[in-house]
Amino acid sequence: TTSDGTATGTEGFEPAFLLIKCATTTGGGWIIYDNKRSPQNPRDNTLEANQNLAQDTTSSRDVDFYSNGFRVKTSNAVLNGSGFIYTYLAIAANPASTPTLANSFKALQYTGNSTTGRAISEIGFMPQFTWIKNLGTTESHVLVDQLRYPTNIIQSNSAVAQFTNSATNIQYIGNGFTMGNDGNVNSSSYDYVTYNWKGASTPTINNDGTITSVTSVNEAAGFSIVQWKGDGNAASTVGHGIAAGAPDFIAYKDSSNSRNWNVYVSSASASYNPFGGILDLDSAFNTSGGTNGSSGTPTATTLTFTAGSSTVDTVNANAATMMAYCWRSTTNYVDVGSYTGAPGLTVNVGFQPRFVLIKKVNAAYNWSLYDSSRGSSGALTDRYLIAADANSAQVTSSSVYIDFTATGLSFPNSYSGTNNTGDEYIYIAFA
Repeated sequence: TTSDGTATGTEGFEPAFLLIKCATTTGGGWIIYDNKRSPQNPRDNTLEANQNLAQDTTSSRDVDFYSNGFRVKTSNAVLNGSGFIYTYLAIAANPASTPTLANSFKALQYTGNSTTGRAISEIGFMPQFTWIKNLGTTESHVLVDQLRYPTNIIQSNSAVAQFTNSATNIQYIGNGFTMGNDGNVNSSSYDYVTYNWKGASTPTINNDGTITSVTSVNEAAGFSIVQWKGDGNAASTVGHGIAAGAPDFIAYKDSSNSRNWNVYVSSASASYNPFGGILDLDSAFNTSGGTNGSSGTPTATTLTFTAGSSTVDTVNANAATMMAYCWRSTTNYVDVGSYTGAPGLTVNVGFQPRFVLIKKVNAAYNWSLYDSSRGSSGALTDRYLIAADANSAQVTSSSVYIDFTATGLSFPNSYSGTNNTGDEYIYIAFA
């Protein structure tokens, strides 16, 4: 296993049944896991083959199943004591289905009802990455994913480490998710928007980089979620899992510590590439690695890092659980690009968008988020604005409108956040 308990083996398989026994000391049981009593990670329902006890559901025994192995999420001696030797028997599951482009992204608006356990089942697939925003009042963005488990929240508008909120309590289900009654996801009389991306139903252990990572990849949609234990080294690399090549948009977050987001965008001009921007701030893009480092230029297989004058902690902090959300431009689904503001501007992305995130690169301004579910009418014109780096309500003023077209974006205004003449902008758009 690796230092974080990940059993490696790129020729492995997804377990349906797992039996583990410590061979070094006495007292530990024969611990049984399976994918029926625990259908999603973490697999936390265990039996002991040598005991007549009821199943144990404590988190001190959590294990994650991957498409080519497993990870023990604890350091207790029964399962993962330092220096101890363990034997295991794993029996393979049926292969998981491969995600298709048709079920890879969904933007949906809903009205809160303050009911604990409320189900949003209109997504059409089980998401692996979900973003929620209260549209009507001041509430932080809520971002959850499969690898950190959907009960753990990070925020696009904040540098804070991940945290849990029992009143939010998001859980993934077959065609969407359930949630609690907190105001940031489900308060009566408020409208919300949720964005959902499909990864892999079962994550994969990736050994392409110098650091072992865990990835959830939707190859058809050019999307991967990447998790790794940082080592504080700018020379290290981390496998991203997208077989088609390097991602064009990467959002990095240290989920263990309060630390700013770093966003790499391949289409940014040379002065700002690969250093990127800061998702939780409205500042201009960086022109260096700064004090605490930034993204490097990704390769066909790995993420790379740029050293800061002091550390590389923004993207690879030592001992921290690091996250990266990666997208590669993919025909008819996702386009990462740039443009220069101009009167009457149109931008061709190659499809009719359902979501676009825009950022001015050369000066400070909010990250501007628009989607097909929110506007002044049912048509695709006059889209409303959300600031992805702020907790404010959506903006419905006509001065910030953009229009979605059959092939891209149209800018009827000279709003500085999206189309000030002569300014440089980057965007990521989804169909």
